[in-house]
Amino acid sequence: PTRRRVRMREEEPPVPEAYMGTSLRHKSFELDFMVRQIVSLLSENREQYVVYAANETEEMNRLSDEAQKSISALMELLEDFHPIERPRALVHDYQVADGLAIEKISFNWDFFKKVIDTKGKEEDWSSAFEKYVREKRELPIRRSVIDPLTAYWEFDVDGLVAVAEYGKARRSALKETYKDEISIINSLARIPISDNGNNEGGYTSGAISVEGNTYRDAGDLVTVVEIWTRTEFMLLAEGDGDEREVLVRQKHPFGRPPYFFAPGILTGSENPLHKFQPLVGPMYQTTLELSAVRTARFNAAYLSSFKPFYIKYDAGGAEMDEESGGLKIHFLMPGNDIPSIKGGQIVPIDWTNLDELQNMETSLMGDRDRFGFQAVLAGSAASGDSTAWAMRMLRDQGMVQFNGVLRHYAQMREEEIRFIFNIVDNVLKMDLPISRRVFDKETGRGVQKTLKITKKMCEAGFDFQVRLSAGKASDRIAIVEEFRRAHEAGEVPMRTVLEEGWGFQNVGEIMDEVVDEKIRAELLPKAMELIVQIGAAGALDDLKKLLPEQAPPSPAEVQAQVDAQAQQEAAAQQQAMMGGAPPPAIDPNAPPGGEIPGGIVEPGMGQGLIPQEIPPEDPNAMMPPA
Repeated sequence: PTRRRVRMREEEPPVPEAYMGTSLRHKSFELDFMVRQIVSLLSENREQYVVYAANETEEMNRLSDEAQKSISALMELLEDFHPIERPRALVHDYQVADGLAIEKISFNWDFFKKVIDTKGKEEDWSSAFEKYVREKRELPIRRSVIDPLTAYWEFDVDGLVAVAEYGKARRSALKETYKDEISIINSLARIPISDNGNNEGGYTSGAISVEGNTYRDAGDLVTVVEIWTRTEFMLLAEGDGDEREVLVRQKHPFGRPPYFFAPGILTGSENPLHKFQPLVGPMYQTTLELSAVRTARFNAAYLSSFKPFYIKYDAGGAEMDEESGGLKIHFLMPGNDIPSIKGGQIVPIDWTNLDELQNMETSLMGDRDRFGFQAVLAGSAASGDSTAWAMRMLRDQGMVQFNGVLRHYAQMREEEIRFIFNIVDNVLKMDLPISRRVFDKETGRGVQKTLKITKKMCEAGFDFQVRLSAGKASDRIAIVEEFRRAHEAGEVPMRTVLEEGWGFQNVGEIMDEVVDEKIRAELLPKAMELIVQIGAAGALDDLKKLLPEQAPPSPAEVQAQVDAQAQQEAAAQQQAMMGGAPPPAIDPNAPPGGEIPGGIVEPGMGQGLIPQEIPPEDPNAMMPPA
């Protein structure tokens, strides 16, 4: 309780009694701000749930992946059930500021009455159960955070033995809860209540008083105590003095008290006050000392600014205050006149050595930086010359102090998962549907999926591990790059990269989708080519049906005929131009090395040209014809 008063600035600083009456008292808010910074850093990264299969068969790996997704959805839904007080943030706050966090998992038997009320006549129980969970996003399992100052517990070599938790409850609410239990109602009626809030001396069953319409129902409050052992549950109601009524005593099927512990720092001390220490434990004393020094500085600065003095006469005496019997003190304040003094002088009062107070505060600030939340973790640079590597080293060193806190938190979550699997297997004895919100980035729309923790999962012999790390997004990116490099070097498989680096919960599905994409990328071009070939073959078959039965000539034969015809046409044109007879046709089937037909010039210049026909000599034809 003293620690909480220091954090909430309700504890007075250790200063002399004279300072208690002044308003110039400093109560440091740094401790509360420091706790909130650490809690934010611890809550930065999501929890990662790993399910270890009993054997490495493909079926077991698939089942473990499904269990992993279901556990993640379950924890998310249990967290969302508290719209204001998030259990994880409260747990970290208790770990950091008080030294111990306690969570409780309860099984809500009234849940099934709600399902029955919404169940249709022709609807089976399993479908109604799943529909109710999907629409209401509610489970028969609740998770709450318990104030460690309201609980007592005992451990032995086998674990948690018993837990006693006390708190205030409304008698009217208890009557409503146990309205079918006549003995409990009678017991509640006999319990006297001393902290009554009305004027008639009795208790009020309602929240509103008729007179004045004011809220006065303190008399409806009763102190109740829950006691859980490994086999039994007891509910007690306390009245005045030692009077106590046992309202409920019955067996429970959970096999252990449903409480789970997450220490801040374990010291090994047998004294419960010192066994669990808060992460900011050294800061409580430092905060009080800083408040005391700053209170002195406040007052010294005030008295130095509004200079106090007394009057000393030349005869050696001083002006005295008759009422107090001491020196009469004057203050030089704005608007006041300096008193006229005859035969005397003004003597200033030197109150405190401000330099000494400043040195003391500087020393305490150094203790705060060493023992408290380091500034580099909040993003403040150590110095302007710090390199990125040096900053990373400083941050990593500062993060070490959080590893123990997160490890204890993760171990508590692992115990809760085992406990819930035991409830599904031995208490619920049927599959537990879980509603999960899923956002599709491709369509930009959100949907609700229903996952399940099945009896088969509970009987598979899975082991569970919760992984957490404190840090920022830049740290996670650096870790992913390291895993990627190790994968490319053949040091770790891709499954390890996805689980350890990225922290994905559905590794099996992701790997299947990657394989499907690769198969589509490789097979799609080949499939298109095959489709074209099949289509072309079909077209050729149709073409053959339209052609005559004689086989068509080969492409080589067709090309040879085309070449021969072209040569003949060229020769005919040449002959027609020169008036001579056309050269003999060249057999297209003749071998390339055959004899050159007559009428064709031997190889040389003008090869392939037709020679001109020279006419016989005519003596009378001396001149060319006109």
